[in-house]
Amino acid sequence: MNSCHPLPAGPAFRRLFLTILCAWGLPALLATPIPDALPELTASPTTTLVYPGQAATFAVAAKGTPAPAYQWQFSGTNLPSATAPSLVLPNVTTNNAGLYQVIVSNRVGSVTSAPVSLVVLALPTGSLAVGHYIPTGNPQVPVFYEARGNETEVDFSIAFNVLTLKNPRFVSSLPPGGAIVIPDRKARLLEVAGPGARVTENTSRTADGLFGVSMAFDPTFRLDPGNTQVGTVVFDLVDGAKPMAAGLSLTNTPVAPVGPLIDGTHAIVTLQPVGALVVPGPLPTLDFQSGLFVQRISVGNPSVSTQALVQISVAGLGLDSLGLATTLWNAHATSSVTTLPAFVISKLAPGETRDLLAEFYVPDLVTVPTPSYGVDTVGTAVVPTLSTGLLAVDRALYFANPSYPDGAFLIEFPTEVGRKYYVQYAPTVKDLNSAAATMKTALPSIQGTGSRVQWIDAGPPKTDSLPANGTRFYRVITSL
Repeated sequence: MNSCHPLPAGPAFRRLFLTILCAWGLPALLATPIPDALPELTASPTTTLVYPGQAATFAVAAKGTPAPAYQWQFSGTNLPSATAPSLVLPNVTTNNAGLYQVIVSNRVGSVTSAPVSLVVLALPTGSLAVGHYIPTGNPQVPVFYEARGNETEVDFSIAFNVLTLKNPRFVSSLPPGGAIVIPDRKARLLEVAGPGARVTENTSRTADGLFGVSMAFDPTFRLDPGNTQVGTVVFDLVDGAKPMAAGLSLTNTPVAPVGPLIDGTHAIVTLQPVGALVVPGPLPTLDFQSGLFVQRISVGNPSVSTQALVQISVAGLGLDSLGLATTLWNAHATSSVTTLPAFVISKLAPGETRDLLAEFYVPDLVTVPTPSYGVDTVGTAVVPTLSTGLLAVDRALYFANPSYPDGAFLIEFPTEVGRKYYVQYAPTVKDLNSAAATMKTALPSIQGTGSRVQWIDAGPPKTDSLPANGTRFYRVITSL
């Protein structure tokens, strides 16, 4: 700690001068001044994506001595009054799209941020779609809307099979709007605090399998552009009915109070079809004969249209205890939507459910896989190009065990490393040898290992179905 002491001797004015210096703070006068420093960016602006009508914000953080000043630029031109660390552009239009940067300066100098883009996205085309049908005790159908952001009302109708479903009702995912009745002693009509959507249901045609929903928005309420779950249609299941025979579809058939879907205030929508659904069974179990973990899954089509090809992608396989990858053994290819392994089934009729067997190879034969399934429909099947050379089958064995209670054929044959093998099958030897229309190729292919391989036919997705009466004929052929 610095201190001052008056000198005991000397002229009186010297003692007075030193006393004044002590009073003014000699240590502060003798301290080293902080040097000026060029501004330095500690956080830079980033590219921003918005829809028309939304607000866009750019921000920067900087340090320097003295404290820096800011000037934002658009396409290299200074923006008036844009001199704060953040730039807010309310109610963006396409005219605001372009490159933005900020100049940070003080008396020492300046630094300019790298230009970043403001991307103004085209408003989506409004579309209504239903999510995965949930076949619970009270079947549920999530409803999603791809909003433009300027709709005042969204109306839709949903069709269903009255032999399967009954008592439809709509559970909104949006905040309530307008007025609601508060159930008290006087049943008073009170205004709800906050804007939202007023939902009106129409059940006048539920006997015909049509249910109408209207969502009218308060003047100060709008959906953000993009995909939003607006609610869920909930049904009761008819006693004894199969949930997959739901017969679901969105429809343009007007059901009062649902008006036309294309006019000045209603949503202009494209109706997306109802897709297939996978319902997995218990976790996979090890089949000691094949050395594979197997899991039974059901793939159903609750819609009113035939699904030409349904591709089931499988995720979440991970690694076993040895750090080695678990694989989907009966993978056909990769999903057209994702890079995940997938298998394919064809021509899933309305209301149809197929039970499939997913097979997984786990190198340590211990770690139980925990797969998750996704569904997308594809247009055409992948048909392999095959050679004309046939391969002798060493063994064909029919068996039944707890993993395959409906029975299965085991085919064994030698392989070479690097080659792919396909099993072809037909109901008779004549059909097989003559390549008749009834002869089919099982998918996926089998990768050669240089040793004998066992292939198990347990029905789809490897083959279209289980062998009728336990009878089927096979041959093995290699790819070109």
